[in-house]
Amino acid sequence: MRKQIRKTYKYASHIIYLNSQLQEDFNKYLVKPSSVIYNASDIEPNNCYRNNNENLKMSYLGNLGLNRYKTLIELASVIQRIKPNQKLDIYGNSPSQEVTFAFANVSTINYKGFVSYQDVKEVIKQSDILFHVESFDNFYVEDTKYGFSTKMADSLMSGKCFFLYAPKSLACSKYLIENIPECTASNIEELELKIKKIVENVEFRMECATRCLDLAKKNHSSDFVAKKFKMLFQTL
Repeated sequence: MRKQIRKTYKYASHIIYLNSQLQEDFNKYLVKPSSVIYNASDIEPNNCYRNNNENLKMSYLGNLGLNRYKTLIELASVIQRIKPNQKLDIYGNSPSQEVTFAFANVSTINYKGFVSYQDVKEVIKQSDILFHVESFDNFYVEDTKYGFSTKMADSLMSGKCFFLYAPKSLACSKYLIENIPECTASNIEELELKIKKIVENVEFRMECATRCLDLAKKNHSSDFVAKKFKMLFQTL
């Protein structure tokens, strides 16, 4: 496989990577001009913020495989300790009955099942805090090392507060740690401390949302990504 990859890259004039971690690691072995172009989003930002801490809508939308459900349950337990009556709405296909039953046994979780992308955009619009998580199991940490979910781009672009709970070695974690450290956590103590501040402080939550949107406009807007691709093609 490595020989085939090297052979393919040999013919390339320019390499485009999904994130800077991929670029950094592959550049050690493949000496070629390269660029990073992140996932794009065409979601329209919604800057309507709830000006209190009551009846917050917290949402996770996305894949429930790769043992993410375990991390979601851990997240839900932290939310429950901070705000006992709060709910975490989870949208996505359950990969097994085991996952469905696990969610049913957590009072903080409202498992909503699969929704269309059109409905996803509506849920994002209605949410106050959007979450993404990754598994902390060793196998999946290695498996998702370079992953960068499309839902992250949508969440950042939404104009809402976005928070990532994932191992710090992942490319997506490094990206947020570098750009918006207050919006990510890599252990349960850090998670509880930061979520408590986001949930209890309206101004801080709005500030996080603004920083997320600023980052999205810089790296994830459809117009920006299209222009970057066009410039690369013209140069080549």
